[in-house]
Amino acid sequence: MNWAAFFSMDARAFYMWGSFGAFVVAIMLEITLVRLRGKRAQAEIGEELMADKAKRPAQ
Repeated sequence: MNWAAFFSMDARAFYMWGSFGAFVVAIMLEITLVRLRGKRAQAEIGEELMADKAKRPAQ
């Protein structure tokens, strides 16, 4: 196997590697956004629990 031929992809390298790069960027963006949404959801749940706890009378 010739590595130069592999990376050039028979003159389709720009399309192939560009597509691969766009895919990697999209996956990394999705992972980052999912983590941020998870942290935001946990913070909102924590705030709601604290608000409910503050509304209850002391026992």
